[in-house]
Amino acid sequence: MKLLSAAPWFRHLGFGVFTLASTLLFAACADAADGGDAAVPADGPSALHDTPSAGPLPEGAQLPPDHPPIGIPGDAADPGADATVATVLETMDSGGYTYAKLEIGGDEVWAAGPPTSLAEGDRVALGGVMGMENFSAPSLGRTFDRILFVSTFAPR
Repeated sequence: MKLLSAAPWFRHLGFGVFTLASTLLFAACADAADGGDAAVPADGPSALHDTPSAGPLPEGAQLPPDHPPIGIPGDAADPGADATVATVLETMDSGGYTYAKLEIGGDEVWAAGPPTSLAEGDRVALGGVMGMENFSAPSLGRTFDRILFVSTFAPR
């Protein structure tokens, strides 16, 4: 133990970090010892991923008939008839995203999505909406109190 206590990095990290790392390592080893390869599900390693791959489909592969389209630019995808519709008040592009200040039901809210040609006054339907508070956008040098992330801004 003299080696660890003498090392400068150990003194800076502190005993708490060392204890946490040791506990996590022990827990991981114990899980693997319980049932052989307990980290791999019975139906194979591909079952570890709940989300689809962002890459292209392998050659010859096809999506199921009811699968939503993938790889469609923001201007072309249609989020559906029940999507939230908004009016564009302001727009800007930065960091590979389009940011739009929108009016939705009398409220003003910012949204960020794929690069899309938007103009003030446009009506858009929002697809794949997810909200976040206190989002920092380094490319704009600002923090949004509240922002919606969308998969598409579809013209309406």
